[in-house]
Amino acid sequence: MNNELLHQFSATVEAIQAAALRPEAWTQAMQSIARLMRAPRALLFTPALAPQSGGFVMAHEVSEPFLIEWSNHYLVHDIWTQRAMEQGQIRDGNVAFGQELVPDTEFVQSIFYREFLSRQDIRKLCTSIVFAGQEHPNLPLTVCSVFRSSQCPDFEKSDRSLHTLIARHLSLAIGTMLRLRDAQFQLA
Repeated sequence: MNNELLHQFSATVEAIQAAALRPEAWTQAMQSIARLMRAPRALLFTPALAPQSGGFVMAHEVSEPFLIEWSNHYLVHDIWTQRAMEQGQIRDGNVAFGQELVPDTEFVQSIFYREFLSRQDIRKLCTSIVFAGQEHPNLPLTVCSVFRSSQCPDFEKSDRSLHTLIARHLSLAIGTMLRLRDAQFQLA
């Protein structure tokens, strides 16, 4: 890694650690993850657990209406998620690229892309499974995804390495955050 990249990585880890202790700091952490990954958008969420049920959504440049539309109308067409499940990609720490899950020629023909993601200028995905819910049964399925547009370069091997490291730090931070939340709830 070059010095600039090491500096960015260090700043991102510091932002993630701060967010574990102060939930309002997740905005900065998500922005830092997106910048490190050279991606316009980033999303950290519990896809199977809504916030009102104990889950969470932390985003950078991903709007709430976008997430609601995905949940209400396009979740059934989410070919990336479907293929990740079919391929057994839902494992703690696993990182996958969109084109590994679905060949680009098939992806651009999908309802998910044509009707939904193309309107958001999302074409490329790099995603990690922070928690799969198997090795840590008390922690919900948690995913961190970064998105690039059609004009951005494809994700590369070095992006996988960075995202793998980020997923590990997210795992530690979210584990701490959820344990603190549970302890506060028990005290109340």
